[in-house]
Amino acid sequence: MKTVGDYREKIVSVDRVLELIKPGNRVFLSSGPAIPALTVKAIVDSVAKNLLDLEIIQLITLGDYLPSDARQTSKYRLKTFNIGESIIHDISEGKVDFIPANLMEIPLILSSGAVGVDIAVVQTSPPDRRGFLNLGIAIDVANIAIKNADLVIAEINPAVPVTYGET
Repeated sequence: MKTVGDYREKIVSVDRVLELIKPGNRVFLSSGPAIPALTVKAIVDSVAKNLLDLEIIQLITLGDYLPSDARQTSKYRLKTFNIGESIIHDISEGKVDFIPANLMEIPLILSSGAVGVDIAVVQTSPPDRRGFLNLGIAIDVANIAIKNADLVIAEINPAVPVTYGET
């Protein structure tokens, strides 16, 4: 049985996380209140050469975590399944890719590889006594991205509430 100690062995610095990302990687980010804000800020602020030509995939893009001025560089291109007020202008100018899909179709799109995910970056609760992490209230399609990604990076946040079910 896994224990909390097993999780501690897997803790890495943000710098190490950035080293794991390669040019051209397709990076899924959890959405809304579950955005892994520290990791996203590190990606946006970094000048590392390996963080170029990234494809950032997000169900819903909210706020200024992925600023439009960074979208105009060769650092990353955002792909989203939802048009919102924060990015409608960038979509209309062709700076963001909109993937039109019914919410019920998105799990199939991700699991079939139609939209591939190399790295899933999610925010989770700290591990429980059995070592399990929890995606909390913003599970949306994060669990599908996790199951299909080659690498999963979990940003631990004590404020993430633990929910029941396969989260």
